[in-house]
Amino acid sequence: CIPTPERGNDPLRLFSLRFTALSFALAMFTCAPAFAADAASRLQGYLKQAQSLTADFEQIVFDRERAEIQRSSGRLRLHRPARFRWDYREPYRQLIVSDGETVWIYDEELEQVTVKPLNRAIARAPAMVLSSGDAVDRHYEITDLGERDGLAWLRLVPRAPDTDYEQMRLGFGGDVLRAMELEDGFGQITRLNFSDIDHDAAVDPAWFRFEPPPGVDVIKGH
Repeated sequence: CIPTPERGNDPLRLFSLRFTALSFALAMFTCAPAFAADAASRLQGYLKQAQSLTADFEQIVFDRERAEIQRSSGRLRLHRPARFRWDYREPYRQLIVSDGETVWIYDEELEQVTVKPLNRAIARAPAMVLSSGDAVDRHYEITDLGERDGLAWLRLVPRAPDTDYEQMRLGFGGDVLRAMELEDGFGQITRLNFSDIDHDAAVDPAWFRFEPPPGVDVIKGH
């Protein structure tokens, strides 16, 4: 799952999951794959295409009975390979920023910033596999799921046993990625719906810099 900032959750684990989603989003926004026997090779090709994007997102979390338990929204900006700005605006304001080396997670309500080196924050995240250049099907089992809710879906199941989720589903509408679903081992599903998408968007380097506001608590991870 990728819940919005709930008190008591580990922000770095939540970041790892969000970064996984962002990496897939950047890879898939350019065009929809033809879901066929060569889906893996097509995915690998798309991973090398887009360099940046901006988009609005809506995030909905469902429990194992598929009842909605959480909803949030915001704006994301990415620039490959590892610079991003994930700006949650509703219902809580939280900012996650990476300059490619360091991650800042700023909880505005708590007046708290968590800082950690990027490679340590996500060293085990599947997203790191996506930026490594390895073949996608080496790390994921890829299946064409057909159409649902007006979208064409592809399922990716990680081959490694120690990931934070059991499977990821990518939903394409026309030639762009419109939705993503991540399902964890407890059956909880986090769905991300994307809109106002601009792939290969112009990049402002200031998006990926962050200075903790005066007076906030700064927690440094190792």
